[in-house]
Amino acid sequence: MRVLTDLAPDVEAELFRILTWNRHGRVDMVRVFGTTPQGSGPFESVGLRVIVTDGGRIRHFDFFDGGDADQALARFAQLCASSRGASPNASRIGE
Repeated sequence: MRVLTDLAPDVEAELFRILTWNRHGRVDMVRVFGTTPQGSGPFESVGLRVIVTDGGRIRHFDFFDGGDADQALARFAQLCASSRGASPNASRIGE
């Protein structure tokens, strides 16, 4: 994100959908947008974040292209299964 703010000082990220979550974390979809100061205009990118936490700390963070939901969900299940005493079961929205 720091690199993005260097390239586009007005960059913003908007979470607009949570695909799945459980006690270990979540997979969500974000829209990153802003404008470049070099005059090339506005930009927008949609991506998927895989976030696994341990208490109040982020233990693992992956970013996937917006069209790679199956890969992001599989990665989340893999990370949850490898957590101590974890259950790979998650709550999925819309299914």
